[in-house]
Amino acid sequence: MQIAVVVCCTRKLGGDYMTLRPGLTPSASATSARALDIGRGMAMLLVIYGHALAPWFMEAHGRFSEAAFLQWKFGASFLMPFFFVVSGLTWRAEKSLRAMLRESLVLIITAWAASVAIDVVRLMLTWGDLSALLGQEPLSVWRFLRHALRMAVLGDFYSMSALWFLAALGLVRLFAAVGTRLGGAVPIVLILVLIAAGLTAQAMGWRSIHQIYLLGMALACFLGGHAARNAFERLLGRPGLAFAIMVICGAAVSLTFGLNQGCLIDATKVCGIPSLEGNFGVSMMHGGYGNLPLFMFTALAGISFALAAIVLIAQASGPVVEFLRLTGRRTINVLIVNAAVLEFANPSLSRWVVPQIAADAPHFFAALFVISVAFTMLGVFIFKTPLKALRSFARALAHYLVALWPDSRTIPILALPPDRVSAGHER
Repeated sequence: MQIAVVVCCTRKLGGDYMTLRPGLTPSASATSARALDIGRGMAMLLVIYGHALAPWFMEAHGRFSEAAFLQWKFGASFLMPFFFVVSGLTWRAEKSLRAMLRESLVLIITAWAASVAIDVVRLMLTWGDLSALLGQEPLSVWRFLRHALRMAVLGDFYSMSALWFLAALGLVRLFAAVGTRLGGAVPIVLILVLIAAGLTAQAMGWRSIHQIYLLGMALACFLGGHAARNAFERLLGRPGLAFAIMVICGAAVSLTFGLNQGCLIDATKVCGIPSLEGNFGVSMMHGGYGNLPLFMFTALAGISFALAAIVLIAQASGPVVEFLRLTGRRTINVLIVNAAVLEFANPSLSRWVVPQIAADAPHFFAALFVISVAFTMLGVFIFKTPLKALRSFARALAHYLVALWPDSRTIPILALPPDRVSAGHER
């Protein structure tokens, strides 16, 4: 049976589109898009807060804050998988391979260009003898050029570490596009192969070339989000069920996130991380999942908790909800600025603030959340023009590179069925 795809009623959403499918009214489509904007905004604020907490538990050298660490560990147990799920929820599998390649390259080039820009700042700080004062490692011109080349060729270490997500998402989207075109069990096999490759690379001590440590898990979350799109849209109309899911899954996350102590096979042992003073917290960037069954259970519960919370928040209105929505629509700019804050502000916090202020009271954490979010949003406003130029550069370079790529219709195994192809998918 052919599936008619309506492509005339779409809405730009964080670099992707929500498509109006049969049975989904324009109002329902708008509600779904708004809810996902809110979800991305909510998750992005939690990422900002998690980064702000880091100086009080990561390499804190005797000033380790258990309260700060537990908050971070709770969010880290599911927040990054949640980002990949939300990205999958907005993904249009019916786009042409050329269009998908272009969008993926935009994300990867954005991560590279932003990191190079930060290295330029580090180079200027070195020339001005300010590196030591700001806790930055001096950078020579030769190291600058070598690192720019390494990021482009290997993609294993970006100058702004938080930008691993953009690079990984770009690759995940390509794997998803190829896997869905080949069909059958190929996506599942691809996920398993990538997970095995990531675990093998870690066990052998190899570099995380092009984020291989995390691509398998990320692809599973991305395709899981794509498959759950209809279920999420139905949940938007059932706030009572969403509340029940939020309570049950929130309890499940709360009860299990602390049980993952980092050992891949044995959940009863502790395999901590030196920088966390022997503690463990999930870190997708490093492929740090800990005990895999525990990770997958907690991540699934946490994702369900977050999606249900989105549904409930989307029922409301007001300045806070609107702020979340607007933040969600500017996710990439917010992520870039917060990554820069992480790289430049956190070393200074560790040096000057952590020894003076203990992270042990509710009012401290409330103030830290407000200040870190306000500081990041101020940066987004101040650097609006450079950010626009950076992303324009990424789009232009991606368009140029894709122009060198053969039309997917010349590769039959990757071409879409004729009833799913439209000129609109090339836009």
